[in-house]
Amino acid sequence: MNMIMDNVSLITVLSLSGLNEVTNYRVVLFTSTLLCYCLILTINCALILTIFLDKNLHEPMYILLCCLCINGIYGTTGFYPKFLLDLLSSSHIISYNGCLVQAFVMFSFACSDLSILSVMSYDRYLAICRPLRYHRYMNKHRLSLLVFFSWLIPFSFMAVCIILTSRLTLCSDKIQRLYCVNWVIVLLACPSNNTTPNSIVVYLTILVYVFHGLLIVWSYMYLVRTCRGSMENRKKFMQTCVPHLTCMLIFLSTVVFDIMYMHFGSKNIAQSLKNFIAIVFLIISPIMNPVIYGFKLTKVRNKIIFYLNVYRHMKMMMDNISLITVFSLSGLNEITNYRVVLFSSTLLYYCLILTINCALILTIVLDKSLHEPMYFLLCCLCINGLYGTTGFYPKFLLDLLSSSHIISYNGCLMQAFVMFSFACSDLSILSVMAYDRYLAICRPLHYYRFMNKLRLSLLVCFSWLIPFSFHAVLITLTSRLTLCSAQIQRLYCVNWVIVLLACPANNTTPSSIVVYITLLVYIFHGLLIIWSYIYLVRTCQGSMENRKKFMQTCVPHLTCMLTFMSTVFFDIMYMHFGSKNIAQSLKNLISIVFMIISPIMNPLIYGFKLTKVRNKILFYLHVYRK
Repeated sequence: MNMIMDNVSLITVLSLSGLNEVTNYRVVLFTSTLLCYCLILTINCALILTIFLDKNLHEPMYILLCCLCINGIYGTTGFYPKFLLDLLSSSHIISYNGCLVQAFVMFSFACSDLSILSVMSYDRYLAICRPLRYHRYMNKHRLSLLVFFSWLIPFSFMAVCIILTSRLTLCSDKIQRLYCVNWVIVLLACPSNNTTPNSIVVYLTILVYVFHGLLIVWSYMYLVRTCRGSMENRKKFMQTCVPHLTCMLIFLSTVVFDIMYMHFGSKNIAQSLKNFIAIVFLIISPIMNPVIYGFKLTKVRNKIIFYLNVYRHMKMMMDNISLITVFSLSGLNEITNYRVVLFSSTLLYYCLILTINCALILTIVLDKSLHEPMYFLLCCLCINGLYGTTGFYPKFLLDLLSSSHIISYNGCLMQAFVMFSFACSDLSILSVMAYDRYLAICRPLHYYRFMNKLRLSLLVCFSWLIPFSFHAVLITLTSRLTLCSAQIQRLYCVNWVIVLLACPANNTTPSSIVVYITLLVYIFHGLLIIWSYIYLVRTCQGSMENRKKFMQTCVPHLTCMLTFMSTVFFDIMYMHFGSKNIAQSLKNLISIVFMIISPIMNPLIYGFKLTKVRNKILFYLHVYRK
């Protein structure tokens, strides 16, 4: 019996078969889903920020609305990122642990939404039916407890459900949905499993939320009775209760519809209709909640309109005050005599960077034997190199052909964004590569468990997302400054140089804070690299095979990393502490050295040092010659 159970419980990956019929219109679906998710994030974040920034909205009803929006972001984040990855992938799989986490998020999101809506109905009952006792019963302490339990109860129930589900032995790995649901996982359990505890917890959960429903019905019975006899109360009801009632009915109808279909629906209907039924509550509620409240609640609507008007007014003021719309890049003033030579050599060098990086990217993409984490990360490093150099070389080449070396204000901010995000993304990817080499050499048996496709995708995503987010904040802060000078003594725009051009009246403290936070984050990246290499060196000392691996894969990575870090560090140190009396040509070289060495050294070092890559490049060259 034990042997049979060991053979059955080998399922560690589950297959989501809901996307099997959408391969023909995957691109359209990906685009529309991404837009929908961005819209959800934008609308909910806008409402959260509106409530958070305005002290007049720090009242129970608006705090509960804020919690509803936060819960909406939490729930949709449990579905949309994984769904978008599945649309880009040919295999729609999820790890068993990942499936349990997603089931936890989806269930707790739905139940928390209902809990918060119940508290909101109780709040409206007190505000309209017991106005004199409202602040006594709905004080800060009680409101905090109600919100706390609105999340604690569903989280506790689902934690118990997930623990009970994780103890089951599964006999199938096919989930005919777009995402994981706890009860669907339970249905995959072998007949010998005892699922009674799971059923008991589900029935208890249903009882608890039936009580929530009765509380809402009871609240609205009193609300309707109270509002019938007073015009003022009817006005309050229309302004605050109708949005709440609309949101609640939309949410309950979509969730109940999905649950009823999951338990009693026909299996013969089209998969596309099944998919729509499964995700309708993840589309409608997260958008409708903030939209209905944003347009219906007078205070919220007025504040949103107020902030939009302030933004327009500030933009008009900035357009009037900041007459500087064009910057002058004075780094090229001393090289007019040998402009043609410099243009020719720069163009050839840029073409060389494009050729070598594209060649390495194509080699890795075309050869399935190179579809491994290390080579995928190398591919990302080359893509990032192309992204960074394209932010500098085309503009630099145009400046060499022109007599006036100018750049628009928006163009300057864009170039500053590209240069910063390129440098930080390079360091992030190099950190992930260090972690990858640590796992491959120090933890070889656990390598594919820790460095699976999902985790690798997330690591790469965050390698670009973190620097892009930091610099988006920096650029936004910089764009709010009023500038008193238009002279940039460099070959390209850098955010900190633009900040230094701001008038003394400007407050540049927020920019400094974000810069220091960014430095802390990338110091942590550096510590991660050091930690990885300490373990790598220690592991490789006792084994000839590990030393060979170290020389083949870690030495190229270490060379690229040290080259990149030394050039970037040199430029940053000069920018902050360098002498202003040195020749402009030397200043220029210092500022672009990391744009010259790293983008060409990374593919060259890896191309010649990594045996697999070198052999494949030689093979493709040999095929091309034939």
